[in-house]
Amino acid sequence: GPEVRSGDITEGGVFLNKGDIFTFTVDYSVISDAQGQHRTTVNYDGFVDDVQVDDVLLVDGGLLSLRILSKTATDVVCEALEDGRLTSRRHLN
Repeated sequence: GPEVRSGDITEGGVFLNKGDIFTFTVDYSVISDAQGQHRTTVNYDGFVDDVQVDDVLLVDGGLLSLRILSKTATDVVCEALEDGRLTSRRHLN
């Protein structure tokens, strides 16, 4: 399938604690992680259609995992399953 990567995130990344909510979006008008919002863009427009609620997203093959709680036409809302840092342009699967 396509190589899916997260967008640019504040330098140093975002530290997520277990249970924190993070949103991936295909709405490119969103400023990634502006004002500490836990969100970033994804470089693949079909991302929302390819994932389902309760799927687990692996960041860089499992350095961090997030469970999908809900989705809209443009957003995928996830919960961190453990503590970890999310940095720019990470591989998602």
